[in-house]
Amino acid sequence: MAGFPSPEEFCLKVPLYKEFEVSKDNIENVSALLLYAGHLDAYCPQCKSHTVSNCKSSIKAPWIHDENWYGDLFFNIYSNCSRNKSHVSIYTFRASQDSGIQKIGQYPSTAESNLFDVKKYSKVLGAEEFKGFTKAIGLAAHGIGAGSLVYLRRIFESLIKEAQVIASKEPEWDEVAYNNGRMQDRVKLLKDHLPSFLVDHHKIYSVMSSGVHELSEADCLEFFPLLKISIELILDQKILESEKQRKTQDVSKFLSKFDQMQSK
Repeated sequence: MAGFPSPEEFCLKVPLYKEFEVSKDNIENVSALLLYAGHLDAYCPQCKSHTVSNCKSSIKAPWIHDENWYGDLFFNIYSNCSRNKSHVSIYTFRASQDSGIQKIGQYPSTAESNLFDVKKYSKVLGAEEFKGFTKAIGLAAHGIGAGSLVYLRRIFESLIKEAQVIASKEPEWDEVAYNNGRMQDRVKLLKDHLPSFLVDHHKIYSVMSSGVHELSEADCLEFFPLLKISIELILDQKILESEKQRKTQDVSKFLSKFDQMQSK
């Protein structure tokens, strides 16, 4: 999300109270937000599903022609669900000469929208890990960067531990090398038991650890969306592998049953 966000990004991705400076270089982007009349592909809490919604701003006409204005302006973007126009989501903004543009409120919350999207991962995460994943999303939505990365890092670690338990049952497993190794060494040892995306992108653990110990809150919040996507890609692959295994077992059972029928 480089530069001044698009109206869609402002509504759906930008955390509350993050400030964006208004200047002559981005005044057209500011006007696009103030008068937004486009669409959002977003979660509708009443429908309890994603939908395309139609937007309109509470500002009726252009009022800003340069980066200077006086006083504060508060405005809303209303988003009407295309399935049911009575279902309305609201995004509230403040424009100030001192602090620029901020999103100061919204319904549904970013956390609620994201939590709907990640429900499917409860299939491949333990109860505690899934609770941690939702906690990370909630913290990031409230502007807590380092804390959110702590929970993402724990999920990564839980996937490594899960693979280690399986690998430790193999006769050639080297527990000493595992215990003495860094995370990247452990990933290499477990590569046959981990999703390939995790193996190929094990450096995301280092990024999350840096965020916890070294980066600013602003940097952590900036990195969070892509780190969250990285975890989701790992979990998506686990879901696909689990589904493939289930289908393979179903076919094997069918063929076995068919052979029994033929032998009678």
